[in-house]
Parts: sequence; structure tokens; C-alpha cells
Amino acid sequence: LVVLILLHHIITCSCFNLHNGKIVETIKSNDRKQQHQQSRRKIKKYLLCKLHIQKSNAFEEMKKITPSKRWFQQEEEDNIDSLWDNTESWENMYSFLLEFQQRWFQQEEDNIDSLWDPTESWESMYSFLLEFQQREGNCNVPRNYITQGGQKLGTWLNNQRSNRRKGKLIGEREQKLDNIGLIWDLAESWESMYSLLLAFQQQEGNCNVPIKYTTQDGKKLGIWLSNQRSNRRKGKLNEDREQKLDDIGIIWNSTESWESMYLLLLEFQRQEGNCNVPLKHITQDRKKLGYWLNTQRSSRKKGQLNKERKQKLEEIGITWDCITKRWDYMYSLLLEFQQREGNCNIPQRYITQDGRKLGKWLSNQRISFRKGKLSKKRAQKLDEVGIVWDLRKKKEKIAG
Repeated sequence: LVVLILLHHIITCSCFNLHNGKIVETIKSNDRKQQHQQSRRKIKKYLLCKLHIQKSNAFEEMKKITPSKRWFQQEEEDNIDSLWDNTESWENMYSFLLEFQQRWFQQEEDNIDSLWDPTESWESMYSFLLEFQQREGNCNVPRNYITQGGQKLGTWLNNQRSNRRKGKLIGEREQKLDNIGLIWDLAESWESMYSLLLAFQQQEGNCNVPIKYTTQDGKKLGIWLSNQRSNRRKGKLNEDREQKLDDIGIIWNSTESWESMYLLLLEFQRQEGNCNVPLKHITQDRKKLGYWLNTQRSSRKKGQLNKERKQKLEEIGITWDCITKRWDYMYSLLLEFQQREGNCNIPQRYITQDGRKLGKWLSNQRISFRKGKLSKKRAQKLDEVGIVWDLRKKKEKIAG
């Protein structure tokens, strides 16, 4: 009986210890799971904090990058975006650019000028243009021209032209630029302006275009001609253009005094015995005396030559109507031929001893007669000396 009681006690104790061991093991296992979960939460929290810090730093770096650089650093942006918001898209960056553009261009004209220098006002740039005009004699500022102070005058002037074409340049400023001779249309060719000068010369008899003269279609011919003189003084006018302007009688030194040219005319009169200066006559010191005298005749015809100068020119024998005088002289040569030869049958190539092309002159009179351009008085004088107007009829009559 005692042995059975001891055996029962041993078995009972063993079962109890085994049961307690399982309970302890279960508790330990639960503790390990809880600790693991806590560790995972701590790690997750740590990572989130670290990402937040990286996001803040990256955002500060983004602020330092200009919108244009942001646009071209798309790959780097996408990498940064992924640190905090994978939904950041191309459209968001495009909105940055639109916002920048809208903010930049929502300024008035004065602020538009700040595209080259935000601190530069319209008036200060205009003063730089005035300095350029006074120094160079024109307003032809090269596109890339920069002043000594670093102001982009060429860019500014180009923007003024652009604003005028778009109707954005206010009237007062346009007038100020007009007053200093700004040429708005740079595409205006040299040849087109030269043709306008030719038309002026044919109409007025000279090339003395006033500085403020503007053609009917708004071309500033006076300023253009002034620029040609300026370019010639600086050696910037090519030889072909200078020659073309020479041929039509341009006086390069527009400040040439009337008295100095009058003295040259007196010298010519003393040497030649008359004041019949050929149109293209140039003195030894390169003065265009012939064109100058033609200008005086033109001014007298328009009533623009003052009485004192008119009297001085008449005292030395100036002939105001050169065309009439030349016709009378050629007619006197025709009379001499008629008296010597007994007729007026002058060959077309006949030239007098003093080099006058009498045959050509008479042929021109016949042409003018046929076209009805010869005055009745002159036609009558030629009839009196026996001029045959139609040489063909005369030949037919002789042949018959």
C-alpha cells in the first residue's frame, strides 16, 4: 500500500511539472512574438522618420533650382519624388513652368525691359541711345551691341521695334525715337532708298535733301542720306555705293559754306572767261562746283535764293536758264554752217571745231518736232534757215 501511494505521488508530480513547463514555454513564446512586433513597429517608425527628413532636405534643394533647370532635371526629380510621393507627375512640373511664365510676363512695358536688366528704365536706355547717335551720327545700333557699362542697348532697341510692330509702343516714346532718326524697318534696302533719292534729284534738280525730309510713303530719306555721309566719313561706305552717289551729285560735306563755293566760282570765271560750269565739274580740291551752281539755279527757280546771293551771281554773269542759252548757242553754230555750206544738210556725226555735236543736236530737234515737243518759236527759227524736217521725203523726192 505504501509503495502504491509513493508511485502515485511520483506520477502526479511528473504530470504537474510537465504541465507547468508547457505553460511556461507558451508564455515565453508569446513574449517573443510581442517583442518582435514591437521591434517591427520601431523599425517602421524609424524608417518613416528618415524618409520625412530626406523629403524635407530634397524639397529645400528643389527650391534652389530655377524652373528651367527643374524641367531639364526630370530624371533627378522623379528619383526625389519617389522618396515621399510616387504620384508626383510630369503634369505637376509643367504647372510649375506655367506659373513661372505667367508671373514673368504679367508686367507692364517698363518691366518687360527688365528682360535684359531689371534695374534699367526706358529713359536711361534712351539716354544711352542718344549718346550712341551723337557719337556715330546715326541710330544703327548692332543687335549684339553692349555699352561700356554692360547695358544691352542693341537688344533694347530691337525690342522697341518689335513693340512698335505689335502696337505696344506708346506714342510719346515712338515720337522720341522718331525725332533722333531711328529707322524702324531694317529690311529697307539700300537700293530702294537710292531710287527715292534719284526721284528727289529729278524732281528738285539737286540732292540737297533736308534732314527731316520724309517721302509720301513715310521713308526717311533725309536721315538715310545723312547716314550715308556719316558712313563715308568713317570709311564704312563701299566704293560702288559712293560712286553711285557721286554720279548724281551728292555733296558730302553738307556744311560747305556758300561763300567758299562762290570763291571757287569766281576762280573758274577768271580762268575760263565765263560761268558756264559743266554739271559734273569738280575742282582740284574735290569740290563739286557744277552741282553747287545747279543747286543755286534750282533755288532761284523756286524763289528760295535770297536777293543778296542772286545779285552776286548775276554780277559775274551767271546764266539762270542754261537750256535756253545752250539752244541759242547751238543755233548760232547752225547758222554758221548754213552760211558756209549754203544749206543745213548736216551729217548726224558732224562735230564742230570746238567739239560741239551739231549733227546730233539737229537730229534731236527733228525728233522733238515729230513728237510735238519743239516750241513754235524754235520751229519757226529753224524753218527760216531751211531745215528739212523729214529726210525720207526729201530722199524720195530726189529719187523721183
